[in-house]
Amino acid sequence: MMRIRLRLPVFAALITVFLIAQLVQPSQTWMFLLTVFSGIFISAYLWTRSLGMSLQLRRETRLGWIQVGGQIEERITLSNTSVLPAAWIQFKDHSTLPEFHASRSTSLSSGFFDQWIVTADSNQRGLFYLGDADIVTGDPFGIFEATIHASERTSILVLPQVLTLPEFLIL
Repeated sequence: MMRIRLRLPVFAALITVFLIAQLVQPSQTWMFLLTVFSGIFISAYLWTRSLGMSLQLRRETRLGWIQVGGQIEERITLSNTSVLPAAWIQFKDHSTLPEFHASRSTSLSSGFFDQWIVTADSNQRGLFYLGDADIVTGDPFGIFEATIHASERTSILVLPQVLTLPEFLIL
């Protein structure tokens, strides 16, 4: 699910001011400013929409369970299939496993991907989730931002540590 939000409402207000000024007192200056600012505004929206539809996330975890004291590893791949580069991307992870920090900021050129591995020690037993993330990106001007909610998540069961007992002789 993607949501686009206007980050700089002052930009839309400027376009409105230029439009009103052009209607009240027509001038080549107002028309030039209106055209330039409107062009940037529309380009920024289309850029953000393109990125929002083209960023893809893949998460890979090897195990569904682990013992306390073990290490959990997840590979995260973020790819940009758009023809436009993503100047900034914020990956916000919502995993519930303590000490698991996968969030990061990056940028991606057109047709490229970024991949990283996140590891964490499991020091607390229980059922946890790796996943649910928000990917936030936008145009290079910072006018719009797109938030993509990636609801892909994996459950991880952290079991108590199994200890080896000493041998008992039965007589």
